[in-house]
Amino acid sequence: MGTALTCRKIGVLMLSVALFAGCTMDPARDRVSVVQPATTVIPSGTGDPRAAAAVSTYRAFLKTANNAFRRPAMAVRSRYPEGSNFAKYSVDPIQAQYEAFISALVQAHHSFRGTPPRSTVTVTAIDLAAEPYPLVTLSDCQTETDTWRAYSTRTNAVNPQLTPGVAAPYGITVNVAYVQKRWRVQTIKPDPAGTCAG
Repeated sequence: MGTALTCRKIGVLMLSVALFAGCTMDPARDRVSVVQPATTVIPSGTGDPRAAAAVSTYRAFLKTANNAFRRPAMAVRSRYPEGSNFAKYSVDPIQAQYEAFISALVQAHHSFRGTPPRSTVTVTAIDLAAEPYPLVTLSDCQTETDTWRAYSTRTNAVNPQLTPGVAAPYGITVNVAYVQKRWRVQTIKPDPAGTCAG
């Protein structure tokens, strides 16, 4: 199957802000998985309409990112094929990290197949006075599925290095920033507890 595609500093896709930073072809690195669009619960007391818009942005980001993993392609003028342009829902640092991972998938001739893990999202904080941008913080609890795996597009062999290195369910914290009059996913980090109630 050749050299296994993995990413440095990654426990589970969407578990780390360094998610796709340092993507490499080194099989000794950590494993990665991805997620599907989230179901949404907005707790009482967080009825600001921009919180709902931030959640919708995160869901769109996940959906388009998963599509990009299914059909990896190099961006043309920072745009991805229709249905997989996660860049319009994100800003750096997470945008650059995903772009690096997509590029690594293309170069390694890999793509994802199957059903991504389910996400359950809640709004944990709204800080409209945050500097330099207003922020909505989300908590996402991801439940693993056994079918979401990376395959070689040349041999159809599964790449076991791109499977979760953390048992599901696992939690992540997402910051969505209000940049240039639009909500965009900015950072994704593992929850301190690591696991969550899916």
